[in-house]
Amino acid sequence: MSESERIIAEFPKDQEEKVRLGLRAYKGKVYFDLRVWFTDKQTQAIVPSKRGICLNVDFLPQIREFLDALETAKASLPADFAAQGSSPKSFTRDF
Repeated sequence: MSESERIIAEFPKDQEEKVRLGLRAYKGKVYFDLRVWFTDKQTQAIVPSKRGICLNVDFLPQIREFLDALETAKASLPADFAAQGSSPKSFTRDF
């Protein structure tokens, strides 16, 4: 890890993968990266997957609003929501 990258937090997703939140600098700007990492079976190095998102830190206020909206939506789900097995539907919200 270079000086222009910093791990902020991580948690295990399962036995083989972890979710990592980091900050990185690129071309004079600062980005946050929320990504799934895994252990490469050949090298045993922990490497980033393509599953994740990297955005300029200027978007943090909007992401915070998204997460608040997600918490609110989660709290209002019916108890059997997960059992319903519906496919995710795309949605938008104006901020």
